Amino acid sequence: ANPLDLFVYLNDQVRALEQCLKQAECTLSSAAVLMVFQRTDGLIDIIRSGHLNADTKLFWRREVLPFYERAVAFCHQFNLGNEAFYFFEKSKSVLLLEGLLDSDALLAIPDSLQQIEVGLSRRLHELQEVVRTRPASSGAQYKELLQAQQALEEFQEQIREAYPSYRELTQHLPIPTPEVFYRSHLQPTETTLVHFLWGTEHVYALTLSGSGVRTFNLGTSAELQVSTDAVLAFFTEPTIIERNPSAFATAAHVLYSRLIEPLGLQDGERLLVVSDGPLTYLPFVALVAEETADGALLSSLPYLLYRHPVHYSYSASILLRHSQMTNRTSTSITAFAPFADGEALVDYPMLDFSADELDYISRSLRCEVLKNKAASLGQWRDLASQASILHLSTHAFSSPAEQSPHIAFYDSLLQLRSIYQYRIPAQLVVLSACQTQIGRLAPGEGVLGLGRAFVQAGAASVVSSLWNVNAQSTGKILADFYAALSTDINKDEALHQAQFNYLMDEEVPTFQKSPYYWAAFGLYGSAAPLALEGTFNWYYVLLGGGGMLLLGLLRWSRLS
Repeated sequence: ANPLDLFVYLNDQVRALEQCLKQAECTLSSAAVLMVFQRTDGLIDIIRSGHLNADTKLFWRREVLPFYERAVAFCHQFNLGNEAFYFFEKSKSVLLLEGLLDSDALLAIPDSLQQIEVGLSRRLHELQEVVRTRPASSGAQYKELLQAQQALEEFQEQIREAYPSYRELTQHLPIPTPEVFYRSHLQPTETTLVHFLWGTEHVYALTLSGSGVRTFNLGTSAELQVSTDAVLAFFTEPTIIERNPSAFATAAHVLYSRLIEPLGLQDGERLLVVSDGPLTYLPFVALVAEETADGALLSSLPYLLYRHPVHYSYSASILLRHSQMTNRTSTSITAFAPFADGEALVDYPMLDFSADELDYISRSLRCEVLKNKAASLGQWRDLASQASILHLSTHAFSSPAEQSPHIAFYDSLLQLRSIYQYRIPAQLVVLSACQTQIGRLAPGEGVLGLGRAFVQAGAASVVSSLWNVNAQSTGKILADFYAALSTDINKDEALHQAQFNYLMDEEVPTFQKSPYYWAAFGLYGSAAPLALEGTFNWYYVLLGGGGMLLLGLLRWSRLS
């Protein structure tokens, strides 16, 4: 049978079985219905594997998302936590996981074959771009595209036959069980997974901790869209929150009460958030955990930051893969600052605090700093595949409706589509620039932005931004972030500490305590600590320790 016809049939069968279960006289078991969901999911994998074109893959992901919403709703109804975890995972960033597995698979074959596969893939990608960007492409170009696709498929099939490990990595998605993921990733750091699914009808959440798996129906998508938009509107310009802090506090608390409060989290729990839909643009740390009558004191609002260190991942499966690839070898920083003196050839303004930002970092840590003319695209190409930590203090642009997303270097632009072609096995990439975690939202896949591109290129973790950041506050927060990292704590705790220190700093003007100045950056990917090279600066160590003491006292006061 045609796989698409079979999918339609099975999907219709799922709907019919769901209706039957609602009837009092229904004799069907939940196990029988679950089997149909599982078979349909398997068919979805088969159909997806037949697509090589990125646009058709994204289209297919959007089309099957309602199926995963129904699967999660079914599991929630019958309290099937482990099965719900699986379907939550299959609703997220599967194409990103496939891309990472493809990269891993290449390591299982000889270098000569790797080069052939990379060349065939690059040629196919180039032809796809030609056809995509030129609606009037000729028949010959379409024929060449089909020939390139066939050549890659035939070559990959030959490799699968000759190298079983390559076949295993490219044909199966390794979705972990909740138990495996909890023991390997959550339990060692006492972290709770908070997984969201933003469906066409409802928004669901799943938590995984030492207490097991729990699922939640958080309400209709339409209702949560209103609450989410109300909060995101405050981050479209720098001064909106400081002009009306009480309105922000109210909106941020309403969303907290609908999104986080129902989960029953305990203060102090570290949170790993897998967001979805519009929530991917949300700074969770800036949500307000208590109703407050006075929003004027922006530094003392009961932010989620004060209760939970937070980091993010595209899925649990991807994070588990990152954790397995992370190592603790000694690492140093390679930093680019192409706009430190305003002489760059690219038409972007000088970044006044860019040099200061890197000076702060290099005082106590081994850091190769490339400023101005030295921070060229050519230097990036030479160093990106070798660096342990990449730090880009530059301009970036991620709104595809206006122009192609890119990162600016001294002499040229690094386009988003080009990043996917690089091998960047860095332990950490810090994108100290504007809008590096936003972009086109693809249902079922997430934001197709610069941060995701670095993850697919091989980076274990990325620090990236949700809006146009303030250079001065960014420099301070990232300097403290590195200082905290040098004390051998996890990356999520280091960023949490740096943001907390910023709020507690009496030298920061009151208006700059607005979340617009400190909440833009998030950590995406592995939170494992790094063995940074350099001499400890005891000022920063004491600053970090003082920040943790203040944070502990603040948490205690809120609990007492």
